[in-house]
Amino acid sequence: MIQFDIKNIFAEHVGEAHGISQAEWQVSEVELSKAQQQLQVWEKSGEASFLRAPHERDELAEIKRIATKVREKFSTLVVLGIGGSALGTKCLLSALTDNDALFSSVSTRVVVCDNIDPSTFYPLLHKLDLKKTCFYVVSKSGGTTETISQLLLVMQQLQTKLPAEWKEHVLLCTDARQGKLRAFADEHQLRSFVVPSQLGGRFSVLSPVGLLPAAVAGVDIDALLDGADYAQQEYAYDACNVARIHFLLNTKKQKHISVLFPYTDKLSLFADWYIQLWAESLGKEGKGQTPLKALGATDQHSQLQLFMEGPNDKVFTFFKLEQFAVEETQIKNISPFSLPLEGKKLSEILHAQQMAVAEALRKVDRPNICVKLARLDAKSLGGLFMVYEMATALSGALHDINPFNQPGVELAKKLTEEYLQSK
Repeated sequence: MIQFDIKNIFAEHVGEAHGISQAEWQVSEVELSKAQQQLQVWEKSGEASFLRAPHERDELAEIKRIATKVREKFSTLVVLGIGGSALGTKCLLSALTDNDALFSSVSTRVVVCDNIDPSTFYPLLHKLDLKKTCFYVVSKSGGTTETISQLLLVMQQLQTKLPAEWKEHVLLCTDARQGKLRAFADEHQLRSFVVPSQLGGRFSVLSPVGLLPAAVAGVDIDALLDGADYAQQEYAYDACNVARIHFLLNTKKQKHISVLFPYTDKLSLFADWYIQLWAESLGKEGKGQTPLKALGATDQHSQLQLFMEGPNDKVFTFFKLEQFAVEETQIKNISPFSLPLEGKKLSEILHAQQMAVAEALRKVDRPNICVKLARLDAKSLGGLFMVYEMATALSGALHDINPFNQPGVELAKKLTEEYLQSK
């Protein structure tokens, strides 16, 4: 289902100055063993509660039941959330549905509002047919400024235009006991789902945060969790290698930027999800890597020049999709075009470009990994989510930092409140 080709990170392929030597690889086994032990400690304490997601399915039947009701009654589900309350959901929808396609076949469209830009939020709110719209409000803390401001604006519309039935149009996902959103749910007896108390938002895609909108969009959420479960059993060593490679290249070879480079539009938003996961989990105490997104083949024409001849401070991870879930047409050459395209399919051209870029980077001593997916479906995506969540936690242990907090964002939150109160 998923294969990890890591040969291009070793010194014999990209040189001693930029690649990992066999001696360094062997020595890192001790550090990796300690990181695995730390992950077990975090699992027992509940901090690594994302590991339980594939096994805790008590709410799955209720998620499916509510998703069916939403599809039967509404034409649009609007998700109000930001950061970890939105990025995983956006990835799920983009990768596994045609929710955003020009000629979408989904019966209920899912729209994720993850910003408070007035130039996009107000027009959306005014265009919605409220009678046919359900809102899913997601905030673990229950007090996220952006999400609550969106909710308050929605409530003004709902209570004005649908005063007798507005409660039927609101679903919530928040902490089981704490926070203002929980108090709001209890006061108005609104249907709500629970974000486990120790589950950080960036690790929550396989919880009700992502599962409900995915189910509404028609994603097989059982297969999604099955894939995550399979990954824990079959890809645990690959997750260890992802963590170990990034740690060694970061600390030994000065590769302080991690570039995720999917060669399929369907996984473009996985890179967005990865950026938050890697940055917010590992960017602490002056440590960590800066995650960067590139999309193949698009960014061959924007960033590749930098990647090839700019600072050699990056490790690249390619995502290569072997099978595309579409029927392809072979190209027929027309004069005067002389490119070697006769009889080729777009997928063959894309594959050739991915292999060429990986090899070109190797030839100039730029370490890179290739993650090959046989196909993209709910099971493989669930597996990919779990591999990178495990790799992130293990990387935190290797760097001797806590990957489950985010103290650096608190100051900006506090200052935002002060600025708002001063006006």
